[in-house]
Amino acid sequence: MSTVSIATGRAKALRRKAQRAARLPGDLPQGWSISPVSPMRVLGAFDTLRIRPDHALHAYCFRSGHDGNGVVYATPAHSPFPPPEQCQTLVDFFNVPRPPSALDHVMDAIEGDGSPLSYLSASLLYRELCEFAALWHGVSWGACQLLGKPPAQSRDNRGRRKTADNLQSNQWTWRHRDREDWPPRVTHTEHGVEVRLHIFNPVGIERIYRVTDVFQPGRYTFTTHTLELAEGAMGQIF
Repeated sequence: MSTVSIATGRAKALRRKAQRAARLPGDLPQGWSISPVSPMRVLGAFDTLRIRPDHALHAYCFRSGHDGNGVVYATPAHSPFPPPEQCQTLVDFFNVPRPPSALDHVMDAIEGDGSPLSYLSASLLYRELCEFAALWHGVSWGACQLLGKPPAQSRDNRGRRKTADNLQSNQWTWRHRDREDWPPRVTHTEHGVEVRLHIFNPVGIERIYRVTDVFQPGRYTFTTHTLELAEGAMGQIF
């Protein structure tokens, strides 16, 4: 078993690059439409990842007032990507369109160079794709921060409380104490690869989580295990 830590700043830089690549114009039509920006641009933010030969990523966008959502699909490159009104829809609140040629999981179309950074990149890419075209109430992951250290409370030169990574809570209630290093960590085990992240979610009650993404050998799909470490004060309300 081997473990590699990756600088939190590097992971944050990858996120920023992916988010810039995903920016959409502000005049999208209401309801569902084909995205004018290809999610392949988001994949391009991660140098260690690539699309499988003869596949492509496409997206639909949803707008309702100031709220937004989206969905990204991986399809064979030769398959047409039909307008949403020509698709069957998933049975859910948003009636999400699904093209008939879509793969079961978008990450099934992703390959990488096998490096530790490629697995961290896959963890970040999937989360960015899940929030492609998200706005306001559609945002979840986009409001979160990656943490490189626990929130050690102190006071600034005006006597105001502050915490590591600019978290705002005055007090944390700890459910579990994680005494290991907090920067993103990639571990190769006999069963595959694990990526561990520490995440601050400011929406509703502020919370800090440790998430572990577990990859099967040779694949870039993963399952996620989440452990809540701490609870803070009331945070943001959209």
